[in-house]
Amino acid sequence: MADTNELIHKIGGILLRNAEAEPQPWDYVGWVFALEDGVNYADLRYKFLGKLQKGFEFAIDKDEAVAAMMELRDLSKGDDGVPWLEAMIAIRNSDNALRILFEFEDPERWSIGPGMLSRRFEILVGEAFPEALDESGAQAATRTRAK
Repeated sequence: MADTNELIHKIGGILLRNAEAEPQPWDYVGWVFALEDGVNYADLRYKFLGKLQKGFEFAIDKDEAVAAMMELRDLSKGDDGVPWLEAMIAIRNSDNALRILFEFEDPERWSIGPGMLSRRFEILVGEAFPEALDESGAQAATRTRAK
């Protein structure tokens, strides 16, 4: 059984490989994962260039990523021993910074409904990388690292 750091890096590596397998440039990529009933899950994959959201699919190792996320959920519990409801893992392209956030109370924290579309950058990227929300952070975010 892997430890939490190994699982986070494994999931991040799969996310990064999938993002780089697509030809479109990007500044941020992420994955929100929620286990609904212990077996079925819901997820949201996102990719942003500046503040413009691009389509993004898992084409590589999706089953492995899901299994690792489920294992991570079993290992990372709150102070009360209850596992998280949602996890969001995000990567910034300019420096490969990886951040992971866990939500233990609000199962809708990172949900993007029709009334939230204009705030999706703030909700998804801003939660993981708050510096992207200020003007200088937004400008820095649009500079991707050299491939």
